Amino acid sequence: MPVGNLHQIFSDADRLVFINRRCTQATIKCIDCKALAIESTEAHIAPIRQRRKQFAHSPTKFCV
Repeated sequence: MPVGNLHQIFSDADRLVFINRRCTQATIKCIDCKALAIESTEAHIAPIRQRRKQFAHSPTKFCV
């Protein structure tokens, strides 16, 4: 998946403006853009990972 797609899915509006401007002007390195995409993705996925840890720690607590 291209990095731009990750930004469209996981980055907020301010970050998208920043990335689009800096990328089209070639004032940001690709590695920096990828790092920002990872940061946005991780921020989105962190609560899911935390919830998964809770399930793994106490699976019977969450069973219906």
